[in-house]
Amino acid sequence: MAYSFSFGFGLIPAGSAGWRFLPLFSGYFLFFSFQKAPEYAILSYPIDAKERGFMHISELPREQFEGFQIVFSYESKAYYDLKMRSTQNVFAMELVRTPCAPVHKEFVDHLFAPYWDDPHAYALWDGREMRAILEVTPENWNNRLRITNICVDEGFRRRGYGSLLMTKAREIARAQHRRAIILETQSCNTAAISFYLSQGFTLMGFNACEYSNQDVEKHEIRLEMGLLM
Repeated sequence: MAYSFSFGFGLIPAGSAGWRFLPLFSGYFLFFSFQKAPEYAILSYPIDAKERGFMHISELPREQFEGFQIVFSYESKAYYDLKMRSTQNVFAMELVRTPCAPVHKEFVDHLFAPYWDDPHAYALWDGREMRAILEVTPENWNNRLRITNICVDEGFRRRGYGSLLMTKAREIARAQHRRAIILETQSCNTAAISFYLSQGFTLMGFNACEYSNQDVEKHEIRLEMGLLM
């Protein structure tokens, strides 16, 4: 069964501060805060075919969204278990999807983080309402495009918005003559992995000690997934 990597999110109107908690699919949850309140607000209401006619993607102004803090929080009911075997002549590994009791995970990210070379963020608009965000940055040293953030408003999941953002990422990669699109996820985020696989991404590599020396035991291994252009 394919899942959508469409994190729900909402923006608190300009001039406000605080937290917004949103339920997600299949036991996943997300909430976030922000340091700088953008002047945009996301509203959740059903949209019909006429409203869909105004859908478009535009770049977000860095001066308004730089430093925007997102706290991702989710519960996972499965993970990919790393099984490794090594001999003098062979290094073999498998990542086997394994069900588990619900596990809570949480991490923080920001739009336009200073450690990215040249990040650009894009919003998918339905009329005047923002529905989804994509952030990408070039990796000039190896000529790849990295997706650093991709999220869809919780009330508008499973409508193809995540796929539209992936199409935008592919367009950017082609325009910049990038040889691949790359992104990071974790072995415990099975919903994200399922979505990336549905978009043609494959496993490019992993790091078994990216976050701590116990990543394997925690079932939270960094996975690099990519799409060759």
